[in-house]
Amino acid sequence: MLEAQTQTVNIDRDCDATRLFLRFLYVGRFSANDFSTFQVFFDSAYLSDFYGVGEKFAAAFNHHESFHAWVTSWKSFVKNNSMDTAMATCKTCSRLSSCSEKVISTMFENLSITLGSNLFSTLCHARAHGIGDLARRLSGRFAWPSTPVSAWLEQEVNEPALKSFMERFPDQPDLLRLALLDFIGLATAVGRATAPQDAVIRRGNEIETFSGQQFVLRQISSVVLSDLSFSTTSVGGPCPSYQAGDGKHWSKKSVEAFCRRTPDMIKSVENAMANVGN
Repeated sequence: MLEAQTQTVNIDRDCDATRLFLRFLYVGRFSANDFSTFQVFFDSAYLSDFYGVGEKFAAAFNHHESFHAWVTSWKSFVKNNSMDTAMATCKTCSRLSSCSEKVISTMFENLSITLGSNLFSTLCHARAHGIGDLARRLSGRFAWPSTPVSAWLEQEVNEPALKSFMERFPDQPDLLRLALLDFIGLATAVGRATAPQDAVIRRGNEIETFSGQQFVLRQISSVVLSDLSFSTTSVGGPCPSYQAGDGKHWSKKSVEAFCRRTPDMIKSVENAMANVGN
């Protein structure tokens, strides 16, 4: 090795992390306050992997008494950096023998991701860094938003966000398509597991319908009749009647409302891809 020949070791890492790594080589364990920041952990894990003691590092760290403190340091790192940086860090850690499955899972679980806010953009970052499979493990941690689908979907998939990703990752032309497939599949799974049932057909309740190539919000105006039919009202439009279970109406907060918007999401992505450079 070069170090043996020159009797010099050059380590381009944080000094605290380097001292911690060298001490670990001698004693094989950690003390309570070793990982004051996530960067110290990251550099120590990198060095352990590089010098062939990654698995020993992982075993010692998994039983380390300050694991919870490390989680706090990771949360602080995520808060003070971009999602792209956090995803790149997750990718690097996932390739280190010194980072166990427990560590990687904990890192993903503590990313600031919310369905209805930034799930789609997170999946884009994950795809861009080649770790989409890891991100898709998170389905069990999400809940269906309590606001109308039309409102939160606009926050998730919108023209500025799509344009930004196309400009940022021009070498990945299928990024948006693949991330959208991930998003639709993940959101639908979460919805079927956690979304509330459609609202009871009752006077005053709101439903959503599709008319004239657009979604229309209507309010039930009549008492439900014996055949389960009812009439509705809407602003500036006709007042058609519907029947429970006819497939022509749904709750504005339902999984159905989300699925009905799939063609629009696909069209938005295709338009964004077609307008790259314009």
